Amino acid sequence: MIIAQEDRRFYVDLLELKGGTIMNLRNLPLALAALACASTATAHPTDVTFSSRGECEAAFADSSKSDRERLVELGIFDTFGAAQSTFRDMFRCERDYDGDNWHIVFIGG
Repeated sequence: MIIAQEDRRFYVDLLELKGGTIMNLRNLPLALAALACASTATAHPTDVTFSSRGECEAAFADSSKSDRERLVELGIFDTFGAAQSTFRDMFRCERDYDGDNWHIVFIGG
C-alpha cells in the first residue's frame, strides 16, 4: 500500500500530539477527532448522501477497510480489529428524515 506523503506527515504529527503518542489514552479521542476532520485523511465520507441504509453501510465498510489497513501499516493501531472497533464506536449511518437520505456521521467515542 502506498501512502501519500501528506497523509504520512499528518499521521506522524498525530502521533506526536503534545509530546505523547496516540497510544496514550488521554490523547486518543483528540487524535481520532483530528483524524476524522482532516481533509487528507478523512476516515469516512461524512459529506456524501446515500439513498438507502444499505448503500451507506457498504460505503462505511469500504472506508473502514481501506483506513484500517493504512492505520495499522502506520502503527497507529496494532490490529485491524482495534481499528475497526474504534471506527464502529466513532461513526455510524444515520437517516436524515428531512432529505430522506442516509449519511455517515461522526458520533465521537
